[in-house]
Amino acid sequence: MKKLLIPLFFSLIAAWSCDVGTTYSATNVQDIVTIIEHQLVNDSGVLYTVTSAPKDMPELQEGHRYYLFFDILNQNFEIDIKSVSPIDIIIPQEDTGEIVEAHDPVTIQFNYIGPKYIDLAFNYYYDPTSNCAHDVFVRSEYENRMLKLTLYHDGNDENPTTMSEDLLKQKTRIISISLGEKEVTSVSLTLNLLGTDEKGNPAIITKTYTTAN
Repeated sequence: MKKLLIPLFFSLIAAWSCDVGTTYSATNVQDIVTIIEHQLVNDSGVLYTVTSAPKDMPELQEGHRYYLFFDILNQNFEIDIKSVSPIDIIIPQEDTGEIVEAHDPVTIQFNYIGPKYIDLAFNYYYDPTSNCAHDVFVRSEYENRMLKLTLYHDGNDENPTTMSEDLLKQKTRIISISLGEKEVTSVSLTLNLLGTDEKGNPAIITKTYTTAN
């Protein structure tokens, strides 16, 4: 079972995981799959068979990960796909101690941690008149079987702490942070979130969340 990493937000694990054994169907299911040998496999090993999908659904690429919204039709996990969103797989780079200037905040929409990945969906602000790429990357430290991850968003200060929110738009991005192959007993994730200061003004708040894996 995947676990929630960041409290107070919701994970993708839904009630259907308990009910499908008796009802053989579920609607409005959310899950993340990896394409393995042209098959859709979630992180718990469930194999989905697609019976119908949107005409404009992108071709699913081998080894890539996707966020699915779908209905389960029967006990064979045949599914009717409603939407598909590609997921960026991010490989953390070792933290060398170099100062990182990227500090723009994100707002978490969902998260969970599994055996191989931390999955995060988040919103970020951007200036529609700018050509900033809004790069997202992760640095890692490994010590005593603890994996410490820090997520950075390089948004060129395009966020409500420096600009009027009326000049900004929001975009959603879904990523899977690889946990690598090392033996890990706990994982921490540090990231900058959008919050408010004591006066109620937009502020960047750095948070660290830790869980046993």
